[in-house]
Amino acid sequence: MTIRERAAALLAIVLIGASTVPLVSRQEDPFPHRSHDGLFPLCEGCHEGIATEASVGRFPEPSSCTSCHDGTREERVEWAGREPRITNLAFSHATHARKVTEASDSATCQSCHATGVDDVRMAVDAATPESCTGCHTHAADQHLDDARDCAVCHVPLTDARELTVERIAAFEKPLTHTDTSFILNHAPADVSASTRCAVCHATESCARCHLNASAVPAITALNADPRIAAVVASLMPEYPTPADHAAEDWDGRQGSAATATTAGCANCHTRASCRTCHQERSVPAIEALPAGSAGDPRGVSIARQNAEVHPVGYERRHGTDAATSESTCASCHAAETCATCHDAAGTPSFHQPNFLATHGPSTYGNDTDCSSCHNREVFCRGCHDRVGLGAADRLGVAFHTANPFWIVGHGRAARQGLESCATCHGQTSCTRCHSAIGGWRVSPHPPGWDGSRAEAANPLNCRLCHRRGGGP
Repeated sequence: MTIRERAAALLAIVLIGASTVPLVSRQEDPFPHRSHDGLFPLCEGCHEGIATEASVGRFPEPSSCTSCHDGTREERVEWAGREPRITNLAFSHATHARKVTEASDSATCQSCHATGVDDVRMAVDAATPESCTGCHTHAADQHLDDARDCAVCHVPLTDARELTVERIAAFEKPLTHTDTSFILNHAPADVSASTRCAVCHATESCARCHLNASAVPAITALNADPRIAAVVASLMPEYPTPADHAAEDWDGRQGSAATATTAGCANCHTRASCRTCHQERSVPAIEALPAGSAGDPRGVSIARQNAEVHPVGYERRHGTDAATSESTCASCHAAETCATCHDAAGTPSFHQPNFLATHGPSTYGNDTDCSSCHNREVFCRGCHDRVGLGAADRLGVAFHTANPFWIVGHGRAARQGLESCATCHGQTSCTRCHSAIGGWRVSPHPPGWDGSRAEAANPLNCRLCHRRGGGP
């Protein structure tokens, strides 16, 4: 069998492990194998438990040394034996030895445990990572490189139960984890890829920042671990700003993005984040976010802004967007927003070109659509004053149909739409002629007017033109 064939065969080895996590590693005072060359013909003589994964017999007991080192035949020695080093390696001597033997008839323990002195049979020591990578080749150059498949050699951290909090906290980070963009791009491609993350992380690793940790499959695929909870307890959540959030037009399109990818927003935002601006409006994308509760990460807080998201003049052409994307409008606007301009039917009469020059007849006809968008008392008078048409004593101007004798028949217009008159005129305009107290005493009342009944209903209104008891 060639070296390449042997390597290919070894790559197929199934490394088992939650129950066989611990592996032996180097000690400061390892057993002097070379000094005992020739005394032990087989490795299994002292390590018979290795091949069978027995709980005893993996290493010789220090007391077994006294059978020779009794102070008479050989000097006494003090050797405490080798304690297994607790790791999260997935390794079984028994399975591995069987696979290696099947791959090569010449394979021995020394194939992995050699120290580099090939002519000495017992020149052995604990296996090194280089011993493994000699057969288990990887595309990466470094141990902690992204190209490594961690799960090939390691079991999930939550299965390595004997690792201490201190050991876990001292885990070395892969180089990619120190990159400034890592947090924004660290999500595994799918749930199966999260097994690589599980070698060093538990649910608490993600829940430190993710508000929606319980709803993300790649996170729920991990297990909880109180040791990880202790490690991250003092670490603050990290929420870097995504590139699209920093764009100048983000405020104008964040609503559409939130509707399309609500799950992504839920990584960092609770409903309270959006309620800062959206207040109590019911928006599906907001309701889908985590509610947030005591003990959860705070998430990203948003300062309320009154951003100009619409271009200049948009209010004159927003109808099409409102009709086709009502849910998008509802992200910022409530029904009351529309009602401030539109009537109950929601169909205001939008003006045609040059409407300003010919709008008089609409106001004379008491067109109620005007008040859907305009405040007659303020809007109309303000415009008329600016163009010099606001003087209350001017007759014959355009808004009185250019009829110099319009004053003669104005009573009918006043009775039909007094609100329109009030746009420019106050009560003093009327009392100049119609008051019985100092005006021209012209009666505004129609034939058959019941003054007593009117006075009983509202005497103060009568006092504008009449003294108490002074006539109808």
